[in-house]
Amino acid sequence: MNPELAYKEKRVRALMEQKGLDALLIRGVSTFAWLTGGASNFVSVNSADGNSWLLYTPQAKYVICNNIEATRLQAEEELEAQGFQFEIIPWEASDDGVGRLAHGLTLGADGVYPNAQNVAGDLARERALLMEGERDLLRRLAT
Repeated sequence: MNPELAYKEKRVRALMEQKGLDALLIRGVSTFAWLTGGASNFVSVNSADGNSWLLYTPQAKYVICNNIEATRLQAEEELEAQGFQFEIIPWEASDDGVGRLAHGLTLGADGVYPNAQNVAGDLARERALLMEGERDLLRRLAT
């Protein structure tokens, strides 16, 4: 795995430990992109949350998405190469899969989600701590 992404995952897992979380759900477009090296999880640009999510658990990390988005994500975003397992939910299903994958685990989320601790502010602070490559990219984009 890319060293930058491995480091970010390590930071997220440290945050989970600090907050007493066993699982962490990422739905936000910005945090999804930050943790995946720029992958896109949105269909509509007018929403802060994407329709494909990340779930970190003690033993695994998942991309939770519907069967329509799964094809695009697998072809374009290279998430399996980053160690993510795909949990594909039929588009018409009412169950989003989180309850099953995080059953019995203390859940956190990057926003409001049922029975989850909201750690959006903590994750925003993590995203604000730019790594050297991110600072270089920002400099190039700003000039």
